Amino acid sequence: MKNVRKWVLAGVLAGLFGGSIAVDQVQSRSVQAALVLQPARSVETVVDHSSAGLNVYTEQKGQLVFSGRHLAAGTTWQVFGHTTIQETRYANLGGTQWVEAKYLRPQQPQLKRDRRLIQIHYVPGYGVNLWRLTATGQLVGTGRRLRHGTRWRSLGTAQINGQTFYNLGGNQWIAHQYGWITNLDGQGRIGRPTYLKGVLLVNKLNGIGQRFGGSNPTANAALWKLQQAARAAGHAMPRISGYRSYGYQVKLYRDYVATDGIAAADQYSARPGFSEHQTGLAFDIGTTDLEASYGKTAAGRWLAQNCATYGFIIRFPQGKEGLTGYTYEPWHVRYVGVAAAQQIKAQGLSLEEYLGAESAQN
Repeated sequence: MKNVRKWVLAGVLAGLFGGSIAVDQVQSRSVQAALVLQPARSVETVVDHSSAGLNVYTEQKGQLVFSGRHLAAGTTWQVFGHTTIQETRYANLGGTQWVEAKYLRPQQPQLKRDRRLIQIHYVPGYGVNLWRLTATGQLVGTGRRLRHGTRWRSLGTAQINGQTFYNLGGNQWIAHQYGWITNLDGQGRIGRPTYLKGVLLVNKLNGIGQRFGGSNPTANAALWKLQQAARAAGHAMPRISGYRSYGYQVKLYRDYVATDGIAAADQYSARPGFSEHQTGLAFDIGTTDLEASYGKTAAGRWLAQNCATYGFIIRFPQGKEGLTGYTYEPWHVRYVGVAAAQQIKAQGLSLEEYLGAESAQN
């Protein structure tokens, strides 16, 4: 009679949790020794299991005990590693939470195609790891390193185990933070203009050539609205400089180099073909002095606080010189659109940070 009751109970529990399983499987899994976690991060999806879902176990006093929780099929979870108990493999979902690994499948990376040249940025003389993705969703080293400063063609980006990676063709990946976006080839020639998140990026690594650009009606109209608002607030905001042609930038840059030398000029003046002014989206406004102290004036503070309302950002903010490649210019605004400008301002970002790109000396 006791055996009958035991298997009746097992049948009831099997009905509740799906499938035909024994009593000790529902209540606990015996752990003969302390669990040894083999760390290996991945993002995995619960495959079809039962109507109730996949049992979640917790470790208590040397046993894996059913927690009363289930994971629905199709949901995705971060896996921190695995262990094996009595020939059954378990995946750790953080802390003391475990599930049977056979009911999880690694997420396959969805490649967001965007062919770009990237430049490896690490430490001069060293390189970054080139990875491959295994069938179980783990990144393992290929044994190759890509040297700092070398350029490679990226086919796009993908999220792998919660991090962004560049794909260099086939099953070859590098971590996103070590690849700087550039549209320069190995000989320094400029390719097509770089657009990220729908925003044109022009900096020391991303040029636009000789023919691109011109006066931009949308940016001009936005600037006029900004100037009217500034006037209403009691601040003069004259346009000092707007669109500049490639030829004009050639002369301007040469004059600066003749006066201050190349190294100094590169800190405050763009080389021809690398100037935002050529796009028609950048303006120098508010002051003819073009000094950093303008940022401390009432007009300069008003501009920094309100320009995003009209779609502009302070393009070269203070404290971001290492990212933008230029010294602080509180008078230089760049039109990026209202939504992007407000997000950049709210998060205190440079344009390079917002777009996921970095600047470097050309």
